[in-house]
Amino acid sequence: MSKNDQKLAGFDNIWLQLDHPQRLMNVFSLWVFKHELEVEAVSESLEKLCKEYPRFTEIPINGSSFHTATWAKADPWCPVMNIKRHTLEKPTEECLKAYMSEEIIKPFDPERPLWQLHMISGLENGKAAVYWKAHHALSDGEGFIRSLLAVTSFGGKEDQPKLVTHARKTNLLTKSAPVYPITDHTLSVQLIKDMANFLILWLSFWLHVIFVKLYSIWIIVEHDVRMGLVCLLPLHRHDLYYSGIQKNQKEISWSESITLDDVRIVREAFHGTVNDIMIVVVTRAIKSYIESFGTRKDNYARMLIPLSLRQPDDWSTRNVVSGTWGWFSMKDLDTRSLVKQVQREMTAIKTSYFPTAYYQFMQSVMGSIPGILPPLQVVDLYADIPHAVFTNVPGPTTPITFGGQQVEEFRLCSPLSGKGSLGIGLSSYCGKLAITTQSDSHPEYPHLADSICKRFVKEFDLLLAEAKDELARKPELKPIS
Repeated sequence: MSKNDQKLAGFDNIWLQLDHPQRLMNVFSLWVFKHELEVEAVSESLEKLCKEYPRFTEIPINGSSFHTATWAKADPWCPVMNIKRHTLEKPTEECLKAYMSEEIIKPFDPERPLWQLHMISGLENGKAAVYWKAHHALSDGEGFIRSLLAVTSFGGKEDQPKLVTHARKTNLLTKSAPVYPITDHTLSVQLIKDMANFLILWLSFWLHVIFVKLYSIWIIVEHDVRMGLVCLLPLHRHDLYYSGIQKNQKEISWSESITLDDVRIVREAFHGTVNDIMIVVVTRAIKSYIESFGTRKDNYARMLIPLSLRQPDDWSTRNVVSGTWGWFSMKDLDTRSLVKQVQREMTAIKTSYFPTAYYQFMQSVMGSIPGILPPLQVVDLYADIPHAVFTNVPGPTTPITFGGQQVEEFRLCSPLSGKGSLGIGLSSYCGKLAITTQSDSHPEYPHLADSICKRFVKEFDLLLAEAKDELARKPELKPIS
C-alpha cells in the first residue's frame, strides 16, 4: 500500500460490504447509438475518464471486519482491459435485455477497477449500444453518470451545460413602487390606507409562514415516527415477496419514452413536480401488476427514495447520498387525492433531518469500524421492507456524442433491494422520460420488470387523457412554465 492510498469513506464501505451473490450492488447505464463505435475512439475516451477521475483506476484492498479497505491503483492494468465486446445472437431488444440481465449478476474481478464497458453490436438496423456497469462503492448514481458525461460532448466540470435550469427570480428591490400624487387633501388619507394595507399583508404573510412551518413539522414528525417504528419492527411487505432464498437471476427491462411536454400537461391539471407525477404513475403500475394476480394485500407501495446530498458543483466519484422510505397509496384513490398524498410524502422525505444525520453518522462509523454492520440475516430484514428503490438522475437536455457517435437513447438503473423488489431508474434525455427496471427472475412474479415498464406507459397515457379532460373543463388554468 502506498502513502497515496486512501481509505474507503463510510458509505463507499457500506456498499462494498452489502454485496452478496443474490444481490450485487451494481448500477448501470445503457446508451444506444445509430452506428457502431470504433474501439480506438472508445479507448481514447476511457483514457480521458481515468485521467480526470482516478477512482476508475483503483481497487479496494486489505479490507476486513477490523480494518477499513483502501483504494489502491490497479497494477498491472490499463482501461482497455475493462472493455468487453459482444454481438447479439438476434437483432432484438429482448436479446439485448437478456444479455444485460446475464452480465449484471456477474461479480467484478477483484484485481481490476469496479466498472466495465460493454460494447454491444448486432442491434436492429445496424445500431450499437454501450452498457456501463459499475459497483456502487465506486460512486453513487449521480457521481457515476456525471463522470461518464464528462468524457462526452456534454463536457466536464467547467464547460458543461446545465442539467437543470431554474427560473430567475425577480428582484423585489428593483420593482418600481406606485407613485401617488401628493396634495394636502389626499396625503393623510392615502398614508392611512397604505399603512393598513401593509399591515394586512404583513400579518397574512407571517400567518402563512407559521402555518406552513407547523404543517411541515407535523408531516415530518408523522413520517419519521412511522419510519422509526418500521426500523424497530422491520416487517417485510406482503406483495412482491416470496419465500426462500433470493433468486440470483435477474430481469432487466425499460419503458418507451414519454415527453416532458405531456408531463407538463398533467402538472397543469393536478400540480406536483415531475418527480411527484412519475411516482404516481409508478405506484399505479405496481398496483396494477399486483392486482393482476388477485387480491392486493399491501395498501401502500413502499419505496426507498435515495436523496443526493451533493453540492451542484460536486463532480466527484464517491457516495454522497442518503435516503429514506416513502409510503405511496395503492388504495383506490382518485388522481387528485393520490397526487396530494404523494406530494405530502415527498415533502416529508425531502425536509426530514434523518437522511442527513444518518449519512453523517454512517460516514464516520463505517469509515472507522467497518465490521459494525449486522449479520446478513438482519440486513435482509430491512432489504425486504420496500417494494422498490426509485431513483431519478437527470440527463442532458440536448443530444450528446460519445466516441464520435451521437447517443440516441440514454438509460440508467439502481440496484434492487430485497427479494421480489424492483430497482427503478427514471432518466431524462432530450425532453423525454423513461424508466429502466431490474427485478428478480422468479416464477411467482413472471416478467415483473417488463410488466412494470409496459404498465408505466399505459398508466401515464390514462393520466394524460384525464388531465386533458380536466383542463378542457377549466380553460382558465394557466400552463406551468
